Amino acid sequence: MDDKAQQRICGILGGLSYVSTTDYYNQMNELVGKSLPGHGSCINIVSVDIFSYIELLNKNQSTEVVNNLLDAVHQLVKSGIDFLLIASNTGHIAAPRITEYYPNLVFIHISDAVAYAV
Repeated sequence: MDDKAQQRICGILGGLSYVSTTDYYNQMNELVGKSLPGHGSCINIVSVDIFSYIELLNKNQSTEVVNNLLDAVHQLVKSGIDFLLIASNTGHIAAPRITEYYPNLVFIHISDAVAYAV
């Protein structure tokens, strides 16, 4: 089996900050390229609309925000991802619902990454 076939598929919930979404995408591909020359990351991205996200938050409709983010995660799971990350701090508002709905999905939570780095 070649190296590419052994890679796991990352799901990125993005769009809440296109900058961080592209940062994750670029850094993951750079790391894979260094480890497996000539290869790139296997990444599926669902990008949500930041405007409607902020509009709902400003109206204190956090339940609707979480539901919209969970819908995006459903799309990623249907695409066959092996693990998930959210490319924004504020997007983690949906983390409890995501882990409740998908208890067996590997979810790289920002607090875990921060704890590891510290």
